[in-house]
Parts: sequence; C-alpha cells; structure tokens
Amino acid sequence: MENTTLKWSELTENQLKLFNLLFNYIIPECKSRKIPGAAILLESTETFTEEFMQSLTKTLYLIEMIINNKSERKLYSYSELDIIEEFKRKNTRIFNELILYIITYYYSNQIVLKSIGIQSIPPYPDGNFIIEGDIFLLEQVFLKQRIYR
Repeated sequence: MENTTLKWSELTENQLKLFNLLFNYIIPECKSRKIPGAAILLESTETFTEEFMQSLTKTLYLIEMIINNKSERKLYSYSELDIIEEFKRKNTRIFNELILYIITYYYSNQIVLKSIGIQSIPPYPDGNFIIEGDIFLLEQVFLKQRIYR
C-alpha cells in the first residue's frame, strides 16, 4: 500500500462512486424526512483531518484489492454492496474507525443539523464561553475532603 494520502482531485469516477456508496451505506439518506445521507460529506472534503484522509486512503486500497482479487467472471455477479459487505467483514477495525469518523463529521455538518431540526450548533472551534460568576458557590466542593472509591 502506498504511503501517500488521498487527493480528491485525482480520484476516478468509479472511486468517487464507491465512496458515495460507502458513505451512504454507513448513514443512508432518509427521503421521507429529507435528511441527507453521509455522502453529503463528500462535498466538503477540505474539512477532513489528515487521519481521516489516511483512513479513507487505506479503505480505498483495501476495497480495490478485493475487487482485483475477484476473477472477471465472479466480479460481474457481485454488486457494489456485496464488495462493501466483504470489506466490512474482512476489515472490521478499519470499518469501525471509518464509521466513527463519518458519524463525527456527519453530525457536525450544518446542512445535516438543520435538516434534523437541531437549533443550536456545536461550539467549535472556540468552545463554550462561560460567564464569570461567584467562585464562592464552589466553596463546599473545595471544603469537602477527598473521596476514594
């Protein structure tokens, strides 16, 4: 496997289609409630971290290995979902890591948050601002002795 990171501009149409299918396999689209699938994340790949891009690179490499290991006759009988199922079966840890990344990015996407009715947005990247208060409210906590469990 190459040690380079994936570049979206260099992907073929089939590779993009494969990622689209993989992302929507993990979080499918809900047409009745107009909630997008995880493939919506492919529109903003510039926000992906280096670790996520490396995970996607590894995933693409392993899926292409599965495809290349099939004989041409067997490959026609396989659907793209069958190939993703086989990848999931053979590479459970990588697949779970990919799910974690996709879920994290999916639920921080503004379009997704609006479509599922979330009014507030995550406090990224600044965090929550806390109003200065009376520090003496914590006096009872400071006076309490250590509790060992």
